[in-house]
Amino acid sequence: MIAPGHSITARSVQHNVTVTLRWALWLAVVTVGLASCSETDAPTTASCSSESDPSAREDCRLALALRLRDDRPGLKALVAGIPERTSRDILRIRLAVTDPVHLGWLCKDAEGPDIRTRCKYVVDRPHLRIPRSDQ
Repeated sequence: MIAPGHSITARSVQHNVTVTLRWALWLAVVTVGLASCSETDAPTTASCSSESDPSAREDCRLALALRLRDDRPGLKALVAGIPERTSRDILRIRLAVTDPVHLGWLCKDAEGPDIRTRCKYVVDRPHLRIPRSDQ
């Protein structure tokens, strides 16, 4: 509805279309920029493996695995893709301790018998768990 005393002109329509298109273009650029930034900053299997510091490598793998927390097949594939058995077990126990309710199942997959026992021990005792930051 047009307000009294106002009229629609080709110029006002063109202005509104131009403003709308500029807004849409800006929004698209910002969205793509944010998406590419978050993907670039996120760790990858290759970037984790290239870490020379063992602690940084394990922390990188943990961060990557936590992103796959709800993707059981993806998480299993990630762990299986780690070449060192010890690193696979370290990741399993760290994940299980971090979120025992959802990731405690990783304990049964531990390859070292001592690690499997310790992992289950921690998961079965709530006072030994790491508190989750999102609770």
